[in-house]
Amino acid sequence: MRLHRQSTWRYGVAAAAIGLLAAQACARPAADPLAPAGHWEGSARAGAGTPPMGWNSWNAFRTEVDEEKVIGAARVLVDSGLAKLGYTYVNLDDGWWRQRRAADGRLQIRTGIFPSAATGGPDGTSFRPFTDRLHAMGLKAGIYTDIGRNACSQAYDLDSPNLPEGTTAEREVGLDGHVVQDINLYFREWGFDYIKIDACGLADFVPGSELVKRHDYRALAPLIERGAINRTDIAAVRGRYEAAAAALQARTWATCGAPAATSRRAGPACCTISTARPSARCTRGPATGTIPTSCTSATGRSTPRTRSKCAPTFRCGP
Repeated sequence: MRLHRQSTWRYGVAAAAIGLLAAQACARPAADPLAPAGHWEGSARAGAGTPPMGWNSWNAFRTEVDEEKVIGAARVLVDSGLAKLGYTYVNLDDGWWRQRRAADGRLQIRTGIFPSAATGGPDGTSFRPFTDRLHAMGLKAGIYTDIGRNACSQAYDLDSPNLPEGTTAEREVGLDGHVVQDINLYFREWGFDYIKIDACGLADFVPGSELVKRHDYRALAPLIERGAINRTDIAAVRGRYEAAAAALQARTWATCGAPAATSRRAGPACCTISTARPSARCTRGPATGTIPTSCTSATGRSTPRTRSKCAPTFRCGP
């Protein structure tokens, strides 16, 4: 089962997460995205668009991850020249969380392995110093969660020292019941650019199972049945991912068509929103600037030619 999860399940579910990039702009509804357009839609300059490319901590370390390992991988992307070729995402996978705080549901980071997260104050912990460090290297930061209550490691990496701790509720670190709260935390407060959303929480915490009984998890009748796709509740699974996508879109651009008026410290390059005015405020490290006029007509992921007119490290939006 562990091997199956690594080779087939994890990467299959990861495909669903790719659509949840924080760089998502306000999308214009399309009747049928697969309908023929009647004209050539490929790049006229032979420069095909690339998927999100970079590095993910799971492939090297599973849950045995820490801050220096991730930053070390980021340095390799930069020093080797891979970042200049488009390998810009540094994605932190499973193993980072300590618990969900009982008082307010806020996720807390395992500061023993991410020391910069020990920011103190009422928030307790924050990944902002970590993401700021990656952004300063010209890279983008990604994070991991699960669409259910519990993460994959809580079913398959039971000997890991980096599993969530505490009561049953405190160990429920997935999005279930906290979609808007967690999405806002990851992107608005912590400054991540990308999220991978797994779905072990919808498949593996079966009522009456030995896993649930031994580890005192709250059971969930599986919405996804491994090896039996015909018994998977596709509509329910899709609904959960659509809710996460809606939270992302609402968080990233407060209202479609609304003028961008305030700075946003984290996020993708400029040219990511068609409704931004030339005077919309952007941040570029400690400096402040405006979106170049040539960017305001760009939509979604702009073409390299359009983006080349813009400062590549501007981060724009409300």
